[in-house]
Amino acid sequence: MSDVPLVFIHGMKGGTLRDASTGHLAWITAKQALGLGGRLQLPLTWKANEDQSGYLPFVQDRDTIVPDGILQKVLIREFYGGFLKKMKSLDRPTYTFVWDWRRDFNEAVARFTEFIQKIYQEKGPVQVIGHSAGGLITFAALNNVNTCHMFHSVVYAGTPFAQGIGWFEDVHCGSPVGFNKSILDSRVMLSFPSSWSFFPYKTNPKIFIDHRAESMEEEKKARIRVNQVDKSSLSKIDIYTLEAMLDEHPDLEVWEVDLLSADDWSNKKMSAYSLPINSKDWQMPGVEEPVFRKMLHEHVEHCVRQAATFRERLRYVPDVKHPPTSILYNATRPCKTRVLKDGPKSVRGFDFETLPKEMGDGRVAAVATRPPSEIPCSEYHTEKDHGTLLDDPVIFTILNNLLHGQRETPHSESTTQTTRE
Repeated sequence: MSDVPLVFIHGMKGGTLRDASTGHLAWITAKQALGLGGRLQLPLTWKANEDQSGYLPFVQDRDTIVPDGILQKVLIREFYGGFLKKMKSLDRPTYTFVWDWRRDFNEAVARFTEFIQKIYQEKGPVQVIGHSAGGLITFAALNNVNTCHMFHSVVYAGTPFAQGIGWFEDVHCGSPVGFNKSILDSRVMLSFPSSWSFFPYKTNPKIFIDHRAESMEEEKKARIRVNQVDKSSLSKIDIYTLEAMLDEHPDLEVWEVDLLSADDWSNKKMSAYSLPINSKDWQMPGVEEPVFRKMLHEHVEHCVRQAATFRERLRYVPDVKHPPTSILYNATRPCKTRVLKDGPKSVRGFDFETLPKEMGDGRVAAVATRPPSEIPCSEYHTEKDHGTLLDDPVIFTILNNLLHGQRETPHSESTTQTTRE
């Protein structure tokens, strides 16, 4: 038995949502997966907010949907159900934190910090398992000299620490759920501030264009433009990956775009901007087009600003004492990490299939799952995919090792472990 409390925080789409006005489940039901059910679009309006932390100067207006619980199973698809059952059977205090994964991540960090603080005051430092984006929320919450003492140890499972492009497909094309193409279509995804929190800075290019030069001299000029990419803010892994990919594909050059610029989203026709813009399609009939366009642009401005604020919270802070840390990742499944502009398999101008993929868990590339290199951590490899990482029994070995300060674990058939200092 351990007295150290264990907290689990889910990832994107991993928490159920309920309509507080009706009491009905809003995410997700079997009917919705079969193509029946509405949209999860958030309001496009924001209000100024008095916030001493500086992380939430504006807050998006709320709809009637609220976080409800942890997603365990939909039809025959298992989510967190098996893991939660085993976690709750442990002879120790266990908790789950649910959050609205559609909204600004900075809101989730504030609520999660308060949640952890209450447990800490009653039971002492907590051990946390953060799956996917839940790991990012965890890191941002503890990456502060005033809060890090509340954490006993942390497991990041499939957490996308590195800036990436994988979520861009969801935002540009929409994210069908079973037979339901409307519940998370591109307009809905554009209304979620959380969508921007994964995107790379302009200095970390992930979108490329085929620039087949007619002569070697023109090709050389194109490559010079690529080599002028500002790499000062990139990690060693980002630089190596970018240069290796461009060396292997001399016909490509960086497509200049800033995914944290509201102007670029509209001018370069990304996501819902590549579709007809009218208020009716956004469930706002009667709003004149110029007024609606202004409202949409201001919404995106808020989203990209809040995303940039959140990304800054993921930088290493030397004065923060990070608790013992482990990561769980997969490196056996291809992940979409690059986009080809106007490629042969383009959807409204963007090709998510043609360029080489990196190995990971099918959603997050393995190289993206490491926290800042200054933070020592034990690394455990599993062959489970992104959604089922926590179904690997090794997760409980990891938790036990962290509780007892162990850095080694026997290799199993599906899992290996290494330590990074």
